[in-house]
Amino acid sequence: MSKKVQNDLIEIISSKVSQDCQIQRPAIKELVNLMFSQKKYFKNYEYLSNGDCAIILKAYNSQKSRKVALKFLGSSNQKDKNGIESLKKEYEMLQMFSQSEFLVNFYDCFYLMEEKEDEDTDGNDIIVQTGVKSFFVMEMELCENNLKQLFDFLRKQQVPPPKEMKEIIAIQMIDGLNNLHVKNIMHRDIKPSNFLVCTSKEYGFSIKLCDLGFASAVSKSKSFLSKKGTAAYFAPEVEEGKSRIQSDLFSLGLALLELDNLKTLNENWIDTKTKNYLFNGEEIPKEKYQIDKNSNIYKIAKICLQPWYLDRITAGELLSSLIQMHGQP
Repeated sequence: MSKKVQNDLIEIISSKVSQDCQIQRPAIKELVNLMFSQKKYFKNYEYLSNGDCAIILKAYNSQKSRKVALKFLGSSNQKDKNGIESLKKEYEMLQMFSQSEFLVNFYDCFYLMEEKEDEDTDGNDIIVQTGVKSFFVMEMELCENNLKQLFDFLRKQQVPPPKEMKEIIAIQMIDGLNNLHVKNIMHRDIKPSNFLVCTSKEYGFSIKLCDLGFASAVSKSKSFLSKKGTAAYFAPEVEEGKSRIQSDLFSLGLALLELDNLKTLNENWIDTKTKNYLFNGEEIPKEKYQIDKNSNIYKIAKICLQPWYLDRITAGELLSSLIQMHGQP
């Protein structure tokens, strides 16, 4: 590929990546150059999204004839190396759940190695790998949108999804989480942006849970003395520094409540006052937000949002309940 294509890609990614991402222009330039040098079978790159420490690109794998998502994480310093361990854990988790219907599919992972100029025995200039790991890369199933993006789009269009579609989405969200919980895996960062929207023959779409970088193996009685995830979706016990497998359910309840009330809940609806109501076991007042309290999804969300973690039933029980309610006229 021409140098112009490389430079154009560097410019596009640099202009789109958010300022809070650890991977900025110099690292983006290195990332692109290394991919073009070491993984030439990837073509047609496009920027998809970024997090605090990762960039996700769309690409075409010409060896396997498939469109994929590539997740890049730097590995040049100790903070990056800690992030690498988190991403490698995500890779191991995804391997465990390969081909699970409502978890994103994982294909491969590899390192991009640092390069430098050198000379061969005849004095010719050559590029060699130094043995230093520059980036860790995961190749995954391509899902170009997530639920947060879908929610934002539907709000903008002022067209809330019908009851049938909302319940199918909710069932798939719970099913994905249940896949983890039955193996005693706690996700620790349940939120709309971590549910990907993929194409499906059966429904036209499927919702797949992703981003297992914080996930941990844990028994139902065990807790983690740490606060990981996204603060707005923290359960009461997580706010106190104790994460449990049931903490995922509280976060799920918030996401379900938003799904069910897109017309009245804006993207910043989870504020301090709202969390205080929920943490105290109180209903959100009508004057604050109009919430449909007669829907099947609300009945499930209410169970998830119990302040005391032991009052939340399992993801499997929630799934069975919603499937049963969904099948009723």
